[in-house]
Amino acid sequence: MYLEDYAEKAIEFALQNGSQYCDVRAETTEHKGFLLENGEIEHFVSTSDSGLGIRVLAGGAWGFYSISNPISIDQIKNATLDAI
Repeated sequence: MYLEDYAEKAIEFALQNGSQYCDVRAETTEHKGFLLENGEIEHFVSTSDSGLGIRVLAGGAWGFYSISNPISIDQIKNATLDAI
């Protein structure tokens, strides 16, 4: 599942569970680097991280929860409930 899909599910779940408003911010970052010795690449590193910030308005109060590298709908549901 893509990060955008998780964001849509978080909004859907928040609104179904009593939130009057919900927005989700998604971010993906990639880092690449290498070590060059005597003109040759000795070491290469590539990393990718992603996350969601879930903001809700429920019962007249704002709530927020962030999650890094989500991998399941259950994680999104739990994060959304924590925001509410």
